[in-house]
Amino acid sequence: MKFSIYGERVIYLDDFKSALEIFDRHPTFEVLNSRAIRASVDKLNQRSNLAISYKTIKRGRSLATLSLKFKKTLNLK
Repeated sequence: MKFSIYGERVIYLDDFKSALEIFDRHPTFEVLNSRAIRASVDKLNQRSNLAISYKTIKRGRSLATLSLKFKKTLNLK
């Protein structure tokens, strides 16, 4: 895995949306979080040997970045 050495990846929210090409489909972070991010992290935690967590980082009053943390687990769930 690309980030297993570092254990963490910080990405700007706009870059994240651009990489997934979802600017129009999820206009607010609440929708993006519930439909894409949280659902994907839950599935990956269940089906892989990774424990993935994330947090949001604000700049002023708006969300600016996502901090994704990766940790290898011993067995599949």
